[in-house]
Parts: sequence; C-alpha cells; structure tokens
Amino acid sequence: MRTLLLSLAVISTPFISTYKGDKQPTPYLSATTMKEAYYTHALWHVKEGKINEFIAAWQQFGKALSQVPNSPPVQGTLVQSLSDPLVFYSFGPRESLEDINAMRSDEGVKKALAVILELCQEAKPGNYKTVLQLAYPGTRK
Repeated sequence: MRTLLLSLAVISTPFISTYKGDKQPTPYLSATTMKEAYYTHALWHVKEGKINEFIAAWQQFGKALSQVPNSPPVQGTLVQSLSDPLVFYSFGPRESLEDINAMRSDEGVKKALAVILELCQEAKPGNYKTVLQLAYPGTRK
C-alpha cells in the first residue's frame, strides 16, 4: 500500500499574485524574502493494539522536547491515516538546525523517543527544510 502525505505550511512569507479577475493566479515566492524554515517529520507504523499508548507517548515526547535547555516553543502535529489506522505521520516546525540537533541529543528526548519506538513496528524520523510554499485563493465563495 502506498501512502501519500501532502503538507503545506504557512510561514509568514509574503505572497504576491498576478491574480486578475477570472485568470488563474500565478504564485510568486521570492528567494530573498522567504526565510528558510526547518521541520521534523516522521512516519510511525504502530504495533497492533498500541494506538492509545502511542498517542500518549507522543504527547510525552512533546513535553520532553519543551524541556530541552534553551528550547523555543514546541509545536507538533500528529495525523493518522484514514485507510490504515496503524499509520501515523508527525511533523513540526523548528527554528534552526541547531535546535534540531539539540533536541536529538537531549537525554530526556532520547528516552521519550525510545518509548515511542517500542510501540512501533516501523519508524522513519527525519529532518527537512522548506524549498517551496504555494498559496492560491481557491474557488470557494
């Protein structure tokens, strides 16, 4: 089974459009005005019967992240597949690579992550950076 995740993040980036009447807008993103943003993102394939424990452990993981020395505010999103309830994805913005490295090396975070990993049959965490953001007005009235 293939799972597709599309995540669009809004990060106070100026959006300039050539939108005029019925024409489809063309987004314009300037490299000079777009601040580089970082994210952590993970696939979690939870063991059968462990969903509630996994969600509770993920909440504790968030608390551990907030306790890292000099931690900026912590924000994260956990989404569950509608077609396979054992599959979750998580993602969260990070201010810098230094913040990600501090998080990954913190002993409290490592312990909280170990609990999550015990509840999963597969886990694929990773670090990412923003390369493009899109914004269109849509057709809803």
